Amino acid sequence: MRNLVFTPTWNEAENIALLIKDVFAAVPDAHMLIVDDQSPDGTGQIAESMSGDFPNLHVLHRQGPRGRGWAGIAAYIWALDHEFDRVIEMDADFSHQPCYIPSLLAALDEFDMVLGSRYVPGGEDRRPGFHRHVISRLAGRYQQIMFGAPVRDCTSGFRGYRSPVLETIGVRNLTTWGPAILSDVLYRVIRHGFKIAEVPIIFPDRERGQSTLTPKILFEGLWNVAKLKFSGK
Repeated sequence: MRNLVFTPTWNEAENIALLIKDVFAAVPDAHMLIVDDQSPDGTGQIAESMSGDFPNLHVLHRQGPRGRGWAGIAAYIWALDHEFDRVIEMDADFSHQPCYIPSLLAALDEFDMVLGSRYVPGGEDRRPGFHRHVISRLAGRYQQIMFGAPVRDCTSGFRGYRSPVLETIGVRNLTTWGPAILSDVLYRVIRHGFKIAEVPIIFPDRERGQSTLTPKILFEGLWNVAKLKFSGK
């Protein structure tokens, strides 16, 4: 099995070197793809400089509009074009901890998609701030209702897929620019009847760098879920 772990990055210079080391410590035989949106802090260049020490490390320097969705789509297509069998996506800020990657890959032996979940037994959201927990729970419940989602942590961005799933749901044709890409993909996986699993993760707050979440991104996520539900696509 050829496994790929990818992470979209924007100004993660404080995290990227340690993340790369920890990913390869967790899954030494995997490949890792950094999809960098021309970070002005040099994230992409830091990753590039480490490729000599990690032969399975790849860096994709994206051009054009910046966005979590565009970066994710580029990574999906890259994974398919390079014939990887399983794909794991994660954030670069250590809210998604590399030590859980083997558990996600193991679940893909039986399931088509797997989510690292805060809300199944053994999982936990350790971020401070009551409002952040409420927003995450409400957003997840919203998707459960709209999609009939058979999972508890719909908004988790720590995910894995069998590659044929990505091809079947048509990731090459997606156009979602922001983090709403996560609901876009989940919706299509559910509509195609693929089997989804959740494995427990501990979700800590980021220790370094700045979050890119904005009210605009939150609104786009809510609107995208409604659009998917009522478009029937």
